[in-house]
Amino acid sequence: MKKKKDFIFTLLCIVLIIIIILIVFNIFKIYNSTKNINLLSEYIIKNNELYNDNNTYICKGNVTNNYVKFNNLTWRIIKINNDSSITLILDDYINMLPKNLVNTFFKNLENNLDTNYLTKTKVCIDTYTNNEITCNKTNKDNYITLLSVYDYINSLDDEKTFITKDNEIMWLYNNLNHTNGNNISTSNENNFYEIRPVVTLKPDTTYKSGNGNINSPYIINEDTLSIGSKVKLGNDTYIVYDLKDNIKLMSTKTLNNLLIENVLDYLNNEFFEKLDYKDLLQDTTIYTKDYNNKENDLTKEKTIKKIGIPNILDIKFDNEVTNYYLPNKINTFALIYNNPIIYGDTKKEHETRYTITLSKDIIKNLIKENDTYIYGDGAKWKEIK
Repeated sequence: MKKKKDFIFTLLCIVLIIIIILIVFNIFKIYNSTKNINLLSEYIIKNNELYNDNNTYICKGNVTNNYVKFNNLTWRIIKINNDSSITLILDDYINMLPKNLVNTFFKNLENNLDTNYLTKTKVCIDTYTNNEITCNKTNKDNYITLLSVYDYINSLDDEKTFITKDNEIMWLYNNLNHTNGNNISTSNENNFYEIRPVVTLKPDTTYKSGNGNINSPYIINEDTLSIGSKVKLGNDTYIVYDLKDNIKLMSTKTLNNLLIENVLDYLNNEFFEKLDYKDLLQDTTIYTKDYNNKENDLTKEKTIKKIGIPNILDIKFDNEVTNYYLPNKINTFALIYNNPIIYGDTKKEHETRYTITLSKDIIKNLIKENDTYIYGDGAKWKEIK
């Protein structure tokens, strides 16, 4: 009987030891798998000299190593907050808008960003007076905002900043303030100025690669088809500007010498017939109502075509492409997208940038080569290539 009890006791001890070994092994495995994870915030602070303001690390002056690639777009780091979240501003503007259309524009942009990587952005909302601003009041209601005057001023070092270029006019968050070169001015809310969104990465965002330079930005996620991606159909290259429902594409070139009254007819007849991929095109909605400083004006009239032209509220990439019609007139003037916006003569020929819509089903036929997604029709892909 005693031998039997000794055997059971020994067996229990062995089982207990095995359980302890397994627990220790799993703890070590978990530790070993996480110890090499680099938080982006920690990596940047460790490898760069940043201005430290109560554990908020701020990029100042002509910084050249604060580039981040997120959602296929290039951003600049404004600051690393004291909770390790990272506030970014887009490296280039993606529209020219009056102040009253910004919130609607950002709602559409939010639908096209991967908010799993984002936390809501805290923005200082104090009033800018006497060339000074404090940060006693804040707002944290939205993922996307304009840059606050407070953060803009903090980015200056010896009157220089990485955020704006010479004579750049960009709307700021506070009241009717905007940049004017490296200065701050106030204007009428109906003026069309640059829109550069600000977002904040979550504190647990991890570093994958890159050194923060323009040619090697910090990488935090894998590239997939998203806004800003280039898509090639036949011999034409487009850029994705909306993926909320279908794939909406905007041309990377313009057509010359068209009158605004003739643009849609030309695009959907003579130009459409020349496309060797016209069977892929879905219906495109074009909002054509005149704009008179009221947001509701923009959706009162619409037409359905296969080829459209960019609307006031559409996201616009590739700012080297300029001087093209928008479908909305202001009073009797054609609205021409440029920097600054031009109020043109409707009887004068101008350039036209065009838009098309594809079904998301087409994604399975897009093959990525370098930085461009090229369309290939299933088994015909090798032949087309």
